[in-house]
Amino acid sequence: MKEPSLAEDVAFARAMAEEGATAPTLSGRFTVMWSALAGSAFAVHWGILRDVLPFEVETIAFLWLSVMIVGGVGTALLCMTLRDKPGLSTAGNKAEAAGWPIVSVAIFGIAVAIAISVNFRDQSPILFDMIIPIAFAFYALMTALSARLFGKSSANWLVLVSLALSFVTTALVGLPEIYLLAAAGIVTTQLIPGYAALRAEPKAIV
Repeated sequence: MKEPSLAEDVAFARAMAEEGATAPTLSGRFTVMWSALAGSAFAVHWGILRDVLPFEVETIAFLWLSVMIVGGVGTALLCMTLRDKPGLSTAGNKAEAAGWPIVSVAIFGIAVAIAISVNFRDQSPILFDMIIPIAFAFYALMTALSARLFGKSSANWLVLVSLALSFVTTALVGLPEIYLLAAAGIVTTQLIPGYAALRAEPKAIV
């Protein structure tokens, strides 16, 4: 296999345009990994808070730290698998490659800031719940951007669902059920669409 050149990416995008199609997103594998990790963690988080699972509340910090570590390593490995994929230099994929890391850093930074506030300013741990509606608002923004860039108007319903989840989870702040809804929401708005995007990826250049 060889890494696609810019000229090959341009030729790929031109061929897609001539067929009346849009170069597909290459973010599916990342979406599947992160949504599977986060969705599972949300479900476990809820189980711990509701005493469904036999773990202490202190385990939650280790749970999310593990998600960050596994997700970070997984992202690095998945980036290596894109080297032989056509379409990396298309506008849509370049925009997603720029946008998603910023969203990820923003969510991570907010989580760290809340942790500092809770541990050093004696603020309520309920502040951590606010990460969920913030994340769904970011998901709505990125999904809307992707829908426009990749010509997928059918994905607009995912934008509406993500926005609705942002509003509803805000109303549930302080209740353990916010994490159960987050788990279901991330499967609906990220995992399932991410898997569909993964299956729709173009074949590698050989």
